[in-house]
Amino acid sequence: METFTCRVKRIVFTNPESGFSILSVIREGNRFGYETVKCTGLFNPTVDMRLQVVGETVKDPKHGEQFVASAFEEILPVSKKDVVDYLSNGPFKGIGPKVAERIWDMFGEDTFDAISRKDERLLSVSGISPRVMENLMDKWNETVGMRNISVALARWGLTPLAIAKIYRTYGAKSVESLKKNPYRLAYEVDGFGFKKADEIALASGVDPDGYERAECCAAYLLDEAAEKGGDTYLYRTALAARMRETLGTTDDALISAHLKAFEHSKQIEVEGDRFFIPAVRRAEESVAEQLGELLDIPGKPLRYDLGSLEREAGFEYDPIQRAAIMKASESKVMVLTGGPGTGKTTITKAIASVYAGSHLKILACAPTGKAAKRMTEVTGLKAQTIHRMLKWDPAEGRFTYGRSKPLPCDAVVVDETSMVNIRLMKSLLEAIPPHARVLFVGDKDQLPCIGAGDPLRDMIASGEVPTVTLEHVFRQGEGSSIAKGAKAVKEGRLPEFDRTREGSLYFVPVEDQEEILSKVRGYVSENLPRRYLVPPSEIEVLTPRKKKTTVCSDTLNSILQQTLNPPTEKTQEIKVGERLFRTGDRIMQTKNNYDLQLFNGDEGTVEKVNPQERVMLAKFDGRSVILDRVALEDITLSYAATVHKSQGSEYPVVVVPVTTSHSIMLFRNLIYTAMTRAKTACIIVGQKEALRKAVANNNPSRRNTTLAERIISERKIRREKKLERKAKDVRGKRGIGFDGMFRL
Repeated sequence: METFTCRVKRIVFTNPESGFSILSVIREGNRFGYETVKCTGLFNPTVDMRLQVVGETVKDPKHGEQFVASAFEEILPVSKKDVVDYLSNGPFKGIGPKVAERIWDMFGEDTFDAISRKDERLLSVSGISPRVMENLMDKWNETVGMRNISVALARWGLTPLAIAKIYRTYGAKSVESLKKNPYRLAYEVDGFGFKKADEIALASGVDPDGYERAECCAAYLLDEAAEKGGDTYLYRTALAARMRETLGTTDDALISAHLKAFEHSKQIEVEGDRFFIPAVRRAEESVAEQLGELLDIPGKPLRYDLGSLEREAGFEYDPIQRAAIMKASESKVMVLTGGPGTGKTTITKAIASVYAGSHLKILACAPTGKAAKRMTEVTGLKAQTIHRMLKWDPAEGRFTYGRSKPLPCDAVVVDETSMVNIRLMKSLLEAIPPHARVLFVGDKDQLPCIGAGDPLRDMIASGEVPTVTLEHVFRQGEGSSIAKGAKAVKEGRLPEFDRTREGSLYFVPVEDQEEILSKVRGYVSENLPRRYLVPPSEIEVLTPRKKKTTVCSDTLNSILQQTLNPPTEKTQEIKVGERLFRTGDRIMQTKNNYDLQLFNGDEGTVEKVNPQERVMLAKFDGRSVILDRVALEDITLSYAATVHKSQGSEYPVVVVPVTTSHSIMLFRNLIYTAMTRAKTACIIVGQKEALRKAVANNNPSRRNTTLAERIISERKIRREKKLERKAKDVRGKRGIGFDGMFRL
């Protein structure tokens, strides 16, 4: 680490949101008198500001030598001239040279001390109004806050990006907030888990056996189980085992004592031997309650002409399809499920026609932009993402539509419901008015959603939500082999692969993993574009795993990027960690970013890259979005993706590499989901033993959820209340009649 004093010569780039800046500074105290240095870090800079910086010099392969500051301290001026220049040329709106000189005349060398303690005599200075004073205080506190947090947190080894996130969350009170409770980082700052917060807390002298540490650890483990494993709760024994490992203790009595104490925690809720994150538990309770309310209010049966619907479709429906239309006409809430080629789209269109025929205002939605776009194309319904339909308000940090402001509609059609997790389902159902009808469409045999819960399967499993399962495969012609093959996989059989050039479902046996990578590269870049007349951009590679194996999406993305979008003399690039992005790259958002209205799984293309300012311009679904250094943390290449990330998407051609190294992910529903993402052709490349193992394995880990039992309980309570009301009404009527007769 190195320390030196410098003066800001030029601000090359600054991001007001994160505080990250690139400065050209004049370094003082070297043998040549001065030298100009490129300095990057978390600053709140002004030109001519004097700084003492701590950090190290690094050599960037593209941008050359630069000094990366991990901490800095502003050296405030002391002479009258320098103080006046500082105040009049800084970010203090309303303070020019004359006003700054008057401030000096009143306070002299104590000027900055007076500003720091908000000396009321400042208002007596001519030219300082209450508004100017308020701006002076805000900007001063902002500058001091950024400096203090940078100095205070750098000793814990936090990067400028991490410090920027903390400052964005807590502002000038960052240091004060974290001194009181370092574990707040794990709950409140994106990108901070328990482990980093724990490292800081232990370095601050927190008791390693204390309750505060144990509570944060348990909340972190429950959140990890929800977001990565889909579990809405963990059993006592499972949570205890994970806590012992994470906390590094073998003291069972200590862990038991903490688990008992969690019954009074605000971060954890307990039901018997089940431990929940409060938000996830409330989401399951709310979904059960909202479904109960919708089902409790009977809908008026809708009239429709079956013959007219069949003429519009161009064929006669089979008995199950007719039953689905009838059930939807009679039910307030219904689930329509089935595999590819079974007619889900056809029956969805028919049910929408029944709704429209009864003059119901219909809203259509899906979890992702791609799924919504496809829904519009195949059903004719004007669909949008659930997030956009509910209208996320970044300023308020919540959806515009909800309990207090229901959606203006009479019916809602939700496609790809298997992708909807419990949190999003809660927001959706709370926004649906009690009189409205809801049609949930999805494939229950696909992989479960990303995130906590499994609402589609839980609704079906409860037996309380009317459900129709379409089973017969009708699809003929292009892609029909995929539908039949998917049905075979669902039933635990290896599909019949095509052997003709015109086929749509192939298996290419390859044993060596390096050869699999080579085959995939050749298929995507040359063979498949020629055979199916589609550009490589419409071919997606889907793998079981993101990393930790030779054949994973990270490796394939690197290979395909180099093959399909190699660097040129005009190419601009930016490196974020181990990821490299360049103009023209296919990219994917990996987390919800409500401020930018980008959501997990959204795909886009890089339009422009500015390596100096470390920002990128990308287009998502026709909309250009600026991605700064913080936002880039949640972006990855998408030439290849995991099968989980592909849910809700459809591609003309899909390539699926499988090897035994994917063993922990080889399940029947994973292969089924990968195959059903393909519209025209699906090519499986790899080891036949791995494919056989996956198709035979129908025992994926069951998610811990309580929604099904909560729906059953909610419906039971409502039925009992109805019976009580009826009995009370009958008793009341009898009493009135008898009393009247008695008086006569």
